[in-house]
Amino acid sequence: HPYFSPHCQNAYKATTMHVPSQWKSFTVPKDEPQRGGVGGAVASHNSRVQNLGEWIDNLHANIPAANSLVPVCYGRSFAIQRKQLNRQSIETWKLLEQVLSRPTVDDVAYAERSWAALLSNPLRGDVREALTERTERILGGDIMGEATASAAFKKFSVRQWKKEMKGMLLWKHE
Repeated sequence: HPYFSPHCQNAYKATTMHVPSQWKSFTVPKDEPQRGGVGGAVASHNSRVQNLGEWIDNLHANIPAANSLVPVCYGRSFAIQRKQLNRQSIETWKLLEQVLSRPTVDDVAYAERSWAALLSNPLRGDVREALTERTERILGGDIMGEATASAAFKKFSVRQWKKEMKGMLLWKHE
């Protein structure tokens, strides 16, 4: 399950689902230490792209539509079946291999937040609707109307960018 900071854990249960526009707008803070690549080799920030959405577009990846939700893998580990690789084109995998062969800080952060979206099947409409109906808040701001028509969403700030991400759906503890 996703980790998020203690201020949020007391009231909410995090999900792995995110609002697409918030997921795409993710950026790495430029004051982040420039470490990346194998063994923590020094790497630079990626000045080629503005955000995760532009990074994923450069891969020509097939990501769920804007009216869906985007899954994110947390915890640096995940398992897939071979058939899930077919969700993306060979071109996308080759471009991703090129990018990650000499990654920047931004590339590493964007890749970590993209694996589930790259490898998961799109949500069925009824599943998306059930997930958004259960949502109490969306981490990182007021984005009413994007995930659901509910006016109940209020700002709940991201405090640790490595552990949290704007657009994360939050559920009430039961």
